[in-house]
Parts: sequence; structure tokens; C-alpha cells
Amino acid sequence: MLIFLASVMKLDDRAKYSLMNETDFHNTFNSLLNSIISKDAKTAQASSNNLLNALNSYKNAAKYNKTEIEKASAGLKSILGSIESGDFAAAKTTANGLTVYGHINGIFGKEAPALTKLQQPKPKQQPNAFAQIDKLMNSADEKSYHNYKGAIEDFTNAIKLLEKLPESKEKTEKLSIAYFKRGYVQYEVKKYKDAIADFNKSIRVAPNMPCHMNTYLFRGYAQYGLKSYKDAIADFNRAMKMASGSAVSVVTMFSACAGRADSKCALGDFKGAIADYTQASKLIPDDPGVYISRGNAQYSLKKYKDAVADYNRAIKVNSQYPHANTYLMRSKCYAKLGMKKEADADLKEYEKRIKQE
Repeated sequence: MLIFLASVMKLDDRAKYSLMNETDFHNTFNSLLNSIISKDAKTAQASSNNLLNALNSYKNAAKYNKTEIEKASAGLKSILGSIESGDFAAAKTTANGLTVYGHINGIFGKEAPALTKLQQPKPKQQPNAFAQIDKLMNSADEKSYHNYKGAIEDFTNAIKLLEKLPESKEKTEKLSIAYFKRGYVQYEVKKYKDAIADFNKSIRVAPNMPCHMNTYLFRGYAQYGLKSYKDAIADFNRAMKMASGSAVSVVTMFSACAGRADSKCALGDFKGAIADYTQASKLIPDDPGVYISRGNAQYSLKKYKDAVADYNRAIKVNSQYPHANTYLMRSKCYAKLGMKKEADADLKEYEKRIKQE
């Protein structure tokens, strides 16, 4: 799994998007994330358009951050373009980036769960240097959606400038965030060792920043990518501890719990993995991936009836999800249970869907 997911909301007919409240905005964005994961183009397009309408209505209200509105609008337009061309992988990267880089929470002038919102540079404290750094960081943010190499170069140049500045709280926070962002891009291009090195620096520079719940989360992902499963579990535990009890951190908690379960599966601890997948399913009940993964763990323990129940649940909560392998695994379970007719039917469905997906 190892993905940024969010809970599904039931989309209602909002004729008037005049100043959509913050809760509804987040719920709509969460619906967009999940519809991208499930490749539900219709819902993803509707959510994107609703969010763009809401952002347009925010532009004339003084309490909203205009810079973050522009960045979020650009990201959503990019998502729409990717969806229309059928490139859900690109849409997912862009949507995750909007969350990771704090643009969504930044609209409302609050600390983002991924990145702490920074104060503007004080005029007396290296204004020209900070302006140049901010320009590089903004450029890197935009490139991170489509030009990974360029993004890494811009983050690296921003880091070099920051390291030359006198010590200050703002320098420390910006440097920590720059390392995190560069690490995130390194992770996206599967340079896991480089990503871990950047995440380590981000934590070392400013160890008490609340955004590090996602630093630990992505370091866990990178450890998983290197097959360092015990280290991954340790990082997922740290992420869960930091996210515990925070309403805005449910996605981080879910992702870390599912990541820990994946790591336990890789280590052969299927019972432990099932417990974690169950915990994750309580956080976001409508995510099909967690039921598929739990079903796979049940299959490994030869609990074929329980596995079938999980695959059924996955198909029920989101029939638009790319379920080819779900049908294949359910076919294997039916075969183990001596249910040849059902096994053959699922195998045919798998062969049909694999051509489509």
C-alpha cells in the first residue's frame, strides 16, 4: 500500500460554494485523494471542480492566504489534466504534494500536518537572502510535480544558501523543511538512501518540529523500499506516536499503521499485520486497499474463508478500484475451499480486468 490516503466523504450537491467552510473543504479534498487512488475519474473530476470553485470564492476574502490559494489552484488544475488524460499516477503525485507541502492547510493560515507554516522573514534579518531562498523553494515545489531533477537542484541550492546564514529560528525551520522536501522528492524517484539521509538531517536540524510525524512516515517508507523492515517499523511507530490524538493527522496515522502492517507481512508476522490492518480499517473504513492487504495476510495463514470475506469487503466499499488481483486472490481461496465454480468465475473476471487495467 504505502500511499497517502484520506477518508471518503459522501459528495453532496453544493450549488453554492460561497466560502465553503474549512471542514467541508478538507472532506472534499479527502474524497479527491481516495477517488484518485481508486481511479474513479468521475468523482475525482467533480471533487477537483468543487475545490476550484471554493478556492475562487476565497480570493476576495481577506482571511485566506492568497499565495497558497494560487498554488492549490495550480495543483488542482494539473490534477484535472492528469485525470482527463488517464494518468492517475501523476494525479496522485500532485495531490500528495499539495498535502505534503502544506498548501491545503496553508489556505486557512494554519500549520499543516506535513509542514509547519512559517512566519514571513523579518525585514531586518537577511531580507534579500530569504527572498532568494523562498523563490528557490517555491520553484522546487512546482517542479516536484513533474521535474524531479530540477526540484532536487533547487532544494539543494536553497539549502546551500541557508547554511551560510547566521543562526536563527527561521533559518533552522526553513533548513529542516528544505531537507524534508528534498528527501520527499528523493523518495518519489526511489533514491531511498539519499531520501533517508535528508530525512535524518531534517530531524537533526530541528528535532521538535511537529511536522516530523511525516518525516518519520516517509523515512519508514524509504526503509521499506530498502527492505529494512525492522527499521521501517520503528519509524512507523514514531510517526504514529506523534500523530496520535490529532484530528488532522488521521491520514498520517492510517498510512503509518498500514505501512507497519506491510512491514510485518514482509517479516512473516502475518498475525501482527492483520491486527494493524484492522486498526487502519477503523481509521478509514472505506479504503479498499487495507482489506485486500488483510485478505492477503489471511491467505498466507491459510484462513481462506476470512480472506474471501476481506476481498468481498474490498470490492463492496469501492467497485471502481483496480480489482484484477483481488479477483485472482479470491479465485485462489475458492480453489483451496473446493469451490471450483466460484474459482473459475473469479479467474475469468481476473483475465477480463487485467486486460482493462
